[in-house]
Amino acid sequence: MDIFAEIISALESEQRVMLATIISTSGSTPASAFSKMLIKNGGTGSVGTVGGGCLEADVLEAAKRLYALEKAEILTFQLNEDEFVQGLICGGNLEVLVEPVSRSQGDLVRRIHELRIEGEDSVLATGLSSDGTVATKNLIIAQKENVILSPLRAGEESDLDQILRFAQDDMTIYALKDRVGKAFARNETQRIKFLRGELILEPIAGTPGLIIFGGGHVSRSISKVASLAGFRVTVVD
Repeated sequence: MDIFAEIISALESEQRVMLATIISTSGSTPASAFSKMLIKNGGTGSVGTVGGGCLEADVLEAAKRLYALEKAEILTFQLNEDEFVQGLICGGNLEVLVEPVSRSQGDLVRRIHELRIEGEDSVLATGLSSDGTVATKNLIIAQKENVILSPLRAGEESDLDQILRFAQDDMTIYALKDRVGKAFARNETQRIKFLRGELILEPIAGTPGLIIFGGGHVSRSISKVASLAGFRVTVVD
């Protein structure tokens, strides 16, 4: 299942959906970083998971509240033995970004989906204002080693320019490229706080590829299993 494909499908019938993403973890947690859950129909339906149990129930409740406000929020969970009554006994900590995704962001979501299918890595930059409004949403692509580029649209600012405008004078292009590079290299979310809010840089991995040499009956079975596991499969014979 590709959560971005699910978002595209949901936005065909809904003006807005909510997306929950685990942006950071430490210790033992029920789901890994970058796990995502799509909340549809105003909070009555969901696809994907951020760990299940009462943690996920809290995320769903927050999504319903934020859906009405059209705002985003970062939820922090501390999972330890003191929370045993609620079932939170993993012993780690995690942060979950819950945000609205509207039809106006459809092209961006489709671009992310296309890049993942092509096996290309990218970084999704979310400018979150202090009042919870998503001020900017941009996609950054590394096309050459140590050079961060972003697609240009005719008559518009580049994605990097939009991000820097959100940061105002608190960040230079060199500092931005450095943090984006760290998000790529470390495969971890970078959070940069400004006076007017914060910038969240989330690495998005392209779908991994698998090349199988030989088109016999064994390769056929392997290709089916690999496809189910989320690989882009190429059979060479």
